[in-house]
Amino acid sequence: MNKHPKIRFRQYTSDWEQRKFSDVVDIGSGMDYKHLGEGDIPVYGTGGYMLSVDVALSEDKDAIGIGRKGTIDKPYILRAPFWTVDTLFYCIPKDGYDLDFTSCLFQNVDWKKKDESTGVPSLSKVIINNVETAAPSYEEQRKIGDYFKGIDNLITLHQRKLAKYKETRTCLLQKMFCTSSSSKPDIHFSEYTAQWEKIPLSRVLTPYTDYLPTPTDGYTRLGIRSHMKGTFYEYVAPSKQLGEKRLQRVKRDNFIVNIVFAWEHAIAVTTEEDEGKLVSHRFPQFSFTEGMYPRFFHYALNDERFRHHLWLASPSGAGRNKTLRIDEMMEYELRVPGYEEQKKIADFLTSLDELIELYDYRITKLQNIKAACLQGMFV
Repeated sequence: MNKHPKIRFRQYTSDWEQRKFSDVVDIGSGMDYKHLGEGDIPVYGTGGYMLSVDVALSEDKDAIGIGRKGTIDKPYILRAPFWTVDTLFYCIPKDGYDLDFTSCLFQNVDWKKKDESTGVPSLSKVIINNVETAAPSYEEQRKIGDYFKGIDNLITLHQRKLAKYKETRTCLLQKMFCTSSSSKPDIHFSEYTAQWEKIPLSRVLTPYTDYLPTPTDGYTRLGIRSHMKGTFYEYVAPSKQLGEKRLQRVKRDNFIVNIVFAWEHAIAVTTEEDEGKLVSHRFPQFSFTEGMYPRFFHYALNDERFRHHLWLASPSGAGRNKTLRIDEMMEYELRVPGYEEQKKIADFLTSLDELIELYDYRITKLQNIKAACLQGMFV
């Protein structure tokens, strides 16, 4: 085993000493969930926090929790006092071992490869105790532990902000658009006072076509995710061409629908990235009429009422296939404000979506940094 990690704080040069986990932690296990009472102390299982009970099992010492059965590959820190159920081991660092550093040691093990069961994934105290590891001086442990604690705290902070922005988005989508019975949303920009007009979708959308022969040298095909989760792309090699003699070219700022899975809300308003991709006749496109701001309808049609209408307009077929009747889809009625108010709403919600994407990106970036450091900063 190597005696030095690849990445290290400059002031530390001593060799890391080889250890087994039996040298690093004392392992305990929880009680049967059925025997727990009610109180103010958190209970942890393989999935995290569960409920509260009266008495602490851990003797007021922080520990690392790891699943005994089920979820065995996601160790996390347990803050004392706590109870653990019998599907979770709690591992208390011995004297001379820092909690946060020890937690990183646990995260650095591929626990799924330690699983010797043939059914539900499981670990034993013997398996954990026999895992080989290495550790530096306590001072260096503290330095490493604090570094990873800082990353974890930053990830948690971003995750909380992301959850808050997503919650805000959900609320705004419910409050910033009219219901079928209202002529003004619950939340609106103060400068707009006019009532929203109730119109059928046929006044919003106009059929759009841009056919071309199916390319013989390969092309990029556009698909639509169900539940209005956006579009995706797939390269079609020359040897895997569809039987279609002609395809349609996608144009940005169009409404597009998968007529086979419309009942699952497989719709989208196309973006700049979508433009130029190709689709079959199963993906009809519609341009927006004058006075309609495309991005507004990306949000206005993202509701359960429209999804239900698409379901009703899609007669049952074999399996999950239910072909949408376009004429019935176009009968859907919704309330729409003036163009400027449409744009104001859409631009505001787009900014919120961009903020959500930014925090999601930051979290992913921090998680990748943590994973790389876990790989490089340990022996």
